[in-house]
Amino acid sequence: MNKLLRIGVGVIMLSLLFLGCTSASLSFSHGIPEIQLGYDHGAFIEALNYVPDVEPWLMSGDMFSERVGDLFTLDLPPGGSDLAIWGTGVYTGDSNVGTAAVHSGLITFEEGGRVYFKILEGRSYYRGSTQKGVTSITYGSWPLSFVFTDKKGNLLEEDILEEYVIDWQTNADFLNLFAGEEVTVSLPPGGTEETIWGSGPYSSDSPIGTAAVHAGKISFEGGGEVTIQFIGEAPRFNGSTKHGVTSESFNDQIEAYIFL
Repeated sequence: MNKLLRIGVGVIMLSLLFLGCTSASLSFSHGIPEIQLGYDHGAFIEALNYVPDVEPWLMSGDMFSERVGDLFTLDLPPGGSDLAIWGTGVYTGDSNVGTAAVHSGLITFEEGGRVYFKILEGRSYYRGSTQKGVTSITYGSWPLSFVFTDKKGNLLEEDILEEYVIDWQTNADFLNLFAGEEVTVSLPPGGTEETIWGSGPYSSDSPIGTAAVHAGKISFEGGGEVTIQFIGEAPRFNGSTKHGVTSESFNDQIEAYIFL
């Protein structure tokens, strides 16, 4: 290769290197280099770089509240402890990320490990459960959520965001909805009857499952999916017997919901 050609190749290589340095940074974790493309959506950000002064096992989703839609990777060292979490699969923003990862079966407290998570908008309901020796708490509306992904950013469960699974004691008050807001929830099979007030609208403290059976939307045996709309205050609630369920009357103005 002659000198002129070598100079040309060198210029091209330096140009490519310069362009690469302006669009990406190189970092190392456990000795493995990772390319991080700034803070753009779709590229993993190291959580320890974004929140450098927080111990890994103390991180919560709310610490990334300005990064909705972004993906993060977090390395948790061995020896974690069980801290508070709310939700199953989808967790409230104030849930502890490490504990949620153990609850999801991704790592253990004893060994730690690397997890990938995504920051999402809030939801109206978070279902609690006990998994992998960790108990999460059921909760209503929260302004921020997070979920775990694989190392490519894909959700670990594709349908995890599609429905809210509630229990047969959950009422509309618990969901903290605004007037006019709608939410679709799913009731598991094998429900039991609870006291309800009204015949559509139903009082906001009426358990949604029993009201849905009364309205003919689902059955106690089979459960199923229903959509409710919170309508604000209603002046009165008329009791009736429908589909084997008797609702009570209530003559006062309180918040209410209907089925769509």
